[in-house]
Amino acid sequence: MKKINYLFFILVSFSGFSQQIDLSLQLDNKTTYYQNMTSKVTAKQTINKEEVITSVEVKSLSAFKFGKENQGILPTEITYKSAEIQMNTQIQGKKIQFGAIEENIKQVAKNITNIPFKADISVKGKILKINDNSDIFDRAMHIFIKKLPKNTFISAMEQKQIQEQVQKSFGAEVLKSNLENILSIFPRNRVAIGDKWEIQTFLVNDLNIKITTTYTLLAVTSDEILIEGKANIHFEKEPIQLEQGQQVFFTASGDISSEIKLDITTKWIKEARYKQQIKGKTEIEGDLTHRVRSSIPFDNSSEVIINNIQNFK
Repeated sequence: MKKINYLFFILVSFSGFSQQIDLSLQLDNKTTYYQNMTSKVTAKQTINKEEVITSVEVKSLSAFKFGKENQGILPTEITYKSAEIQMNTQIQGKKIQFGAIEENIKQVAKNITNIPFKADISVKGKILKINDNSDIFDRAMHIFIKKLPKNTFISAMEQKQIQEQVQKSFGAEVLKSNLENILSIFPRNRVAIGDKWEIQTFLVNDLNIKITTTYTLLAVTSDEILIEGKANIHFEKEPIQLEQGQQVFFTASGDISSEIKLDITTKWIKEARYKQQIKGKTEIEGDLTHRVRSSIPFDNSSEVIINNIQNFK
């Protein structure tokens, strides 16, 4: 009898271990979810035979409040609680000093906090919409200018450059991209440990390049779910039109990897790391000022790290 009971216990345990689960967001609309995000992008280019390395590191603490689900959509309110930015540019190993403009960018970034903006997120993690939040950056710039010492002058051109850099780092478009890399991972059907599924996303908004990522459910414990994602990148002479009317062609290859830990109950992100490595070249068509097509090699890497913050005060 003891052997039968022991065997029954093993079978029950194995059955529970391999049970299929539904990966859909199940969030409490009375809870505020806090998330630390660090995003670092490094770009290496060879321009006129000189190596140029540019890196931008953006850190933010965001608060997410979710409304009641309606037809699979969660109305969401997002608020930056803190925002920091660090920039570094080197030419042939020598750091370029940007002077006051770099410090001014940091100060404006600090002013975008505590202003909520709206988004819609599906229960399958798709970022359906993030409302235009450009008014946040208008306000941040206004506060910065108002606090300047009386004898300090910043030209309209410099103000525009500062605001554009902050908006490129924290605006709706980049936030949507970073969240999609980590959150738009859920399969339609229930899955068990070891199951794989594919999700299609776009590499960047300006390029109509679809990336197919294969995700694997690696583990399920009493408090978290572990998922791994892998994708390959390859495209040739993908065109893009610049604002000034010039056409650029991108050729590149690389890979993407991600490791994501979800809360077992809510399926919200506990920890996540997303890495992208891509190498290639940019070909620029000739124009009135540059009649010969030029080719610029590049080697870009990006990393996004997310940590959920509990008991934030």
